[in-house]
Amino acid sequence: MERGRHGLLITGHFYNGNRCGTYIPWELPPTDEIEPWYGFSHRTKFTLSNGLEVGDVSFRADDSRRVIVEEYDKEWQRTIGQIRAEETGG
Repeated sequence: MERGRHGLLITGHFYNGNRCGTYIPWELPPTDEIEPWYGFSHRTKFTLSNGLEVGDVSFRADDSRRVIVEEYDKEWQRTIGQIRAEETGG
């Protein structure tokens, strides 16, 4: 687990040995799965062991950025800019 500027990156390994990651931005509410979502392959939610649901985003499994916290931070910053522009009609 790595702390980024805008959230936490949790990494692990698929059954085939490939490394994967999911990013939990501080300000992203949980939601049902959306594919694709802005610059990410998907947005969804998962439940922590204490029952808390959190929102998360991920890159595709074949994307080299999938396990680099700085890349998630950069994409999240772009995403927030796009969302704000949409909200203000810009």
